Amino acid sequence: MKCNLENREDLISKYLMNELSDEESIRFEEHYFSCEDCFNELKMSEQALKIIALEGNKLVSEKGKKSNRNIFSFLPSFSLTAKIGFSFAVLILLFVLYSVFSNNSVEIKNEQKVISQEKEKSEQKIDSLKTESEKPVKQKDNLIAELSGPEFESNPYYEEWIKENVRSDNNIIERVIAPANDKKFFDDVSFKWIMKEQVPVLLSILKNSEEKIFSAEVDQTDFPEISKSVSKIVFKKSGLYYWRIEDENEVLYVGKFYFVKR
Repeated sequence: MKCNLENREDLISKYLMNELSDEESIRFEEHYFSCEDCFNELKMSEQALKIIALEGNKLVSEKGKKSNRNIFSFLPSFSLTAKIGFSFAVLILLFVLYSVFSNNSVEIKNEQKVISQEKEKSEQKIDSLKTESEKPVKQKDNLIAELSGPEFESNPYYEEWIKENVRSDNNIIERVIAPANDKKFFDDVSFKWIMKEQVPVLLSILKNSEEKIFSAEVDQTDFPEISKSVSKIVFKKSGLYYWRIEDENEVLYVGKFYFVKR
């Protein structure tokens, strides 16, 4: 239970300095033996007083010699008893200030915790009012592990084509910019590459089962950098998709990406 004793610091100071009457000392002793707060503070102050008294004895034994270790050197005009009392009062003041700042710190942390809890409740309430289409999509780093099934299985034939793209020297496609292999899409998909020669080519998109879902001739007006965007409505299901650039004679490039429907 919290101690409600008034002037506790003053009583402890007078008790240790033997400034209480016999009756007051007895009443205080009966109290602090049953009060944990007063008992602990008394022991701490008593220990501090012993240290101060020890330093005072050093001062007397040195017979007035100057010492940088003397904690009373900044009070040369006071008596030893006055110096001890002043130092003890300073220790009590420091203890009170420490208690005040500690309590303030706990109160601030509690207030921050309450504010954080209220904010979290508010966000949860707002999120519960949203429709499924309004809620943000949680994009997992490991998409293949989270979304499994036949639609996400790789096609060995096209995987070999992708390896050939790396090993071979293409005479028409200089560099593919986007999309990077294994990239994940939730909206429209943008394709971009640079050509060495200005020849008509087709952009085709296929499921991993090799079923073609999109094919269109690419506009050459932006040669050599070709750009094409394909709407998300083309993709009926989530899954692994392959895409290729081809002319009338051969397949020039094969890549792959994942599409996840909202």
